[in-house]
Amino acid sequence: MAIINVSREDKSAPNEPRTFVVPPASTDYDMKANVAGAFTLVRIAKGVIVTTDGAVSFKLNSTSGEAIPLKANQSITLNNQANNIFFTSTPGATVTVVLL
Repeated sequence: MAIINVSREDKSAPNEPRTFVVPPASTDYDMKANVAGAFTLVRIAKGVIVTTDGAVSFKLNSTSGEAIPLKANQSITLNNQANNIFFTSTPGATVTVVLL
């Protein structure tokens, strides 16, 4: 399972938590297109916190971006804007994303 937290600097902004499964053998699984309601309240996140207990990689904003790999039980914090997130996972993963 991968737990992804996407947050904004403005903590008073609305949040939109999403939990979904990245199917096995997925490449560039498009969060905005495949996860109901994703990026509707928060159109552009100003930071990303990603925590996973399964191996995944993700790209911010575009499938042509640099893939950021995460091993099981690893976290990363990025201060990058994001208007979409694309996931790749060979074994598949359950992902929780909170956009703030």
